[in-house]
Amino acid sequence: MRNHFLIKHRNLGFFILVILLVSVSFLAVIIYGVKDLATVSPFLAFAVQYHVVIMMVLIVVSVAFGFFWSHALYSEIRSREKTSRKIMDVVLLFLGTEERKILNFLVEKDGKTTQAHIARIEGMNKVKAFRSVKKMQDKQIVDVVSHGKVRQVLLKENILDILLDSSK
Repeated sequence: MRNHFLIKHRNLGFFILVILLVSVSFLAVIIYGVKDLATVSPFLAFAVQYHVVIMMVLIVVSVAFGFFWSHALYSEIRSREKTSRKIMDVVLLFLGTEERKILNFLVEKDGKTTQAHIARIEGMNKVKAFRSVKKMQDKQIVDVVSHGKVRQVLLKENILDILLDSSK
């Protein structure tokens, strides 16, 4: 419910903030242009007489409004990150032990390593490394780029970002 509210009213909040800032600017321009208070309307005379108070109130309202929306949207981002972490935890449940070892090794190496380095992980050998990397490639967790005899294993960036964020 809260997510729907934020998405629906995000543009409205931005519009109101712009209106407040434009009104402060407009008030400043009018006050600068008015020299004689006797010939202006009562509303304008009131605005000129109390311009400092009006500007301060508009500034405080604008800052409070901006703080509210930034806090609300920051909370929305945090909740989406938590959801992403939960999804990633579920994905990790479907990986075998070798695949989890490879995934942890790739996170330690910032998402890039070679298949030869993976084969040196404890409990791994060349065949297990090849088969596990192939399974992970089929699951679209990693990309494998061949450079001659060297096979570079690259963890997908979105998965790397989630795993690095969850380890913090």
